[in-house]
Amino acid sequence: MLNKLARCTMLLFLLLAVRCTGSWGNFWFTPISLNATDITLAGLQTFQLSVSGNPIDATSWTSSDETKVLVSSSGLVTAYFAGSSTVTASVSPGNRTVSCQVTVTNGGYMLTVLANSTPNTALYNPATGTFSAGPALSGGAATGANSFFITTGIHKGKQMIILGGAFVNTSLYDYATSTSSAGPDVSGNVGGAGNSFSFTDGSGATKFMVIHGANTIGTSIYDPITNSFSAGPALSAPVQQGTHNFKILGGQNAGRQLIVHGNTTAATSIYDPISNTMATGPVLSVTTAGQTANSFYVSTGINAGKTITLHAGTAQNTSIFDHDTNTYTAGNMTGVNIGPGSSSFTPQSGINAGKQVIVAGASANQAVYTPSTGIFNAGGGLPATVNPGGHVFYVTSGVLAGKFMSCDGNGALTNAVYDPAGPTWSVGPGYPSGANNGALTLTLP
Repeated sequence: MLNKLARCTMLLFLLLAVRCTGSWGNFWFTPISLNATDITLAGLQTFQLSVSGNPIDATSWTSSDETKVLVSSSGLVTAYFAGSSTVTASVSPGNRTVSCQVTVTNGGYMLTVLANSTPNTALYNPATGTFSAGPALSGGAATGANSFFITTGIHKGKQMIILGGAFVNTSLYDYATSTSSAGPDVSGNVGGAGNSFSFTDGSGATKFMVIHGANTIGTSIYDPITNSFSAGPALSAPVQQGTHNFKILGGQNAGRQLIVHGNTTAATSIYDPISNTMATGPVLSVTTAGQTANSFYVSTGINAGKTITLHAGTAQNTSIFDHDTNTYTAGNMTGVNIGPGSSSFTPQSGINAGKQVIVAGASANQAVYTPSTGIFNAGGGLPATVNPGGHVFYVTSGVLAGKFMSCDGNGALTNAVYDPAGPTWSVGPGYPSGANNGALTLTLP
């Protein structure tokens, strides 16, 4: 009689558990916790996260922003670039999760790839505000050089540098050792107009696409698991100097990449990462995109939620892309010619806070875009002419903290510093050797 009563009591207990939890299993699962829920790490610093309460259960780890923080299958966190990411442990069975907020601080060092078919680099020291000769790449970088951060696979945590020019070579830069080694070859010559971007394919895997440029329709796809490039889908038309891309954020093509073909064409392509296919995209509002054409997203003002494409090649035209309708319309004129070496940035302080400052290129001119009015105005000039290879980067710490630096390019040793408080441009610290077409700057962990 007692055993029967005990069995009935247990059955009732289990039925109540199912009613309360919605499943048989969750009632039995041990609560879990992490050994840390909020940590701050310097670049390349590691921290071992561990889960308590699951001695035999399976645990998987993810980072919400792998461009900032990576986590291994065992919960080892490695900090890379300034910002924050949420690292989550998922324990099964039971779908239990617990998270840790990881904040990353960087020392402010940067590495400029000087290009000109040489392996030369320049290392920026934030404490002194000066450049010195940096570690050599495994090969010479040239026009069309570009790079991406590898977030998984055997080279996880390294920077892939596509060396550009009439080559298929790449260089793998190891942040931990400050050295580079030869990487896998792309599937075709990159030429003088290459660029690259990351995407998630139909299986959920992270891969990277390289646009070959050089007036071709070729692309390559890098698989970090196999550390190899394979031929990607053909573009809808050849791409040239000025090719670049941005992610479509709304409408029927949301989540796909729009690729502006550049130079003498108004054509674009749309890449669908799920089906791995290219389609013809909307044409720009002007017949040519121009060399070093570039685009920026507008988050506020009369063009909020749209992307403005600057037509370079000594032109003042702009086109405005509507993500919801997948169309381009003519935008306002920039007021200054946009030429080779053009780039843009958004200060977060000073009278130009939230505006887009555009280094015009092929000159010492600049323009400022004001979101509230949608108007461009010519601004104060730079100390010297900016040419092919020109680009802008932000200084995070040290004697020039909070300022922007513009590389003059075209073999020049010079650069310029933008102070948002002025706002003013002044002569920068200069490079140990000339920066050329294809130059780019990496932020070091």
